[in-house]
Amino acid sequence: MRTLYKLLFLIIFAVATVECNNEMKNSNGNEDESIEATNLNGTAWKLVGLVGRKADNNPTGALRELGPKDCDDCYTMWFDTDYTATGIGITSRIKLDLLNLNPFVALDKMMRCEVFDKDGEAYCDFDFFYEAMLTTGSYSVTDDELTLFQHGRSQNGEDFISTHLRFKRIDCAPVTLRGTVWHLQGIVDTHIGDFTGFEPINDFAHHALRFWGGHTIQFRSLESNPLKLFSLVLDNGSVVWKSFEDDLDSQNYAESLWNNVNIDHSEDNFLFYYGMTFAKSYELTQDELKLFFVHQEKNYYLLYKLKYQ
Repeated sequence: MRTLYKLLFLIIFAVATVECNNEMKNSNGNEDESIEATNLNGTAWKLVGLVGRKADNNPTGALRELGPKDCDDCYTMWFDTDYTATGIGITSRIKLDLLNLNPFVALDKMMRCEVFDKDGEAYCDFDFFYEAMLTTGSYSVTDDELTLFQHGRSQNGEDFISTHLRFKRIDCAPVTLRGTVWHLQGIVDTHIGDFTGFEPINDFAHHALRFWGGHTIQFRSLESNPLKLFSLVLDNGSVVWKSFEDDLDSQNYAESLWNNVNIDHSEDNFLFYYGMTFAKSYELTQDELKLFFVHQEKNYYLLYKLKYQ
C-alpha cells in the first residue's frame, strides 16, 4: 500500500510540473495558444495593398495599392525562419518577428518618404508600410495569402485592429541589394597593399552607403548644409555619377561636389572625399564593395563591408 501511495504521489507531482511548465511558457510568450503555427521558412510575399486606412483619396478604407507600382522587390517580405522575416520598402529593410510583436510602440509623426531609383521620385506611401509593419499585433496565413493586422488602443484602453497589410505568395524572393547598408572600413593603396582605417567623421552615417536598388547607391554630401542626398550608379564595373536634385552631367556634378569639400582635413579624410567624388570603377561581392580611384597617379580603393541585410 505504501508503495502505491508513493507511485500516486509521483504521478500527481509529474502532472503538476508539466502544467506549471506550460503555464510558464505561455506567460513568456514562447508557446502561447494564440501563436499561429506556420511553415514560412524560405517563402516570399508581395504586398497586394493596405486595407482599412481612411484618407482623403480613400474615404472608405478600401484596399489601396502602395507606390511605386513598377518595383518588383518593393514592399516584399522574405522569411528566413518560420516566424522571422525581412520587409523590403523602397530603400529600407524592416525586421519582423511574429513571435515578438509589439504593436504599441511610440511612433513619431514624421512623414517618411523614400526615393525610388528608377524615376527619382519620393514616395510617401512608404510611411504607411513602415508604420504598419511596426504596429503589427497579429497575423493570419494560408497557403497563398499572408495578412498582418495593425493594432491600436482606444481612449478607454481597448485593443482594436486599425488596418491590415495583405500579401500574396510569390514563387521566390527577387535577388536584390535594395535597402542594404554598407560601412566604410578604410582605404587601400593597391600598389603596396597598405590599408588605412579611420574613425567616422562626425557621424557613422557619413561613411555609410545604402543601396536604393540593384545598382544605385545613396549617400550624403559631407560638407553642404543641409546635407544633400546624392547617388552613384554601378554599371557593369563602371561608376556613373548622378544627382536627382540637380540636372548636371557627370563631370559638372563631380566638380560641384568637390567644390563643397573643405580641404582642411587629414590626408586620410582627404582621400576619402576624393575617392567618393572621383571613383571610376568598382568590384562587388556578397559582402564587400570596392570603389576604385586614382589620386596623383596612385591607385586606391575605398573598402566597404555589408553592415546588415
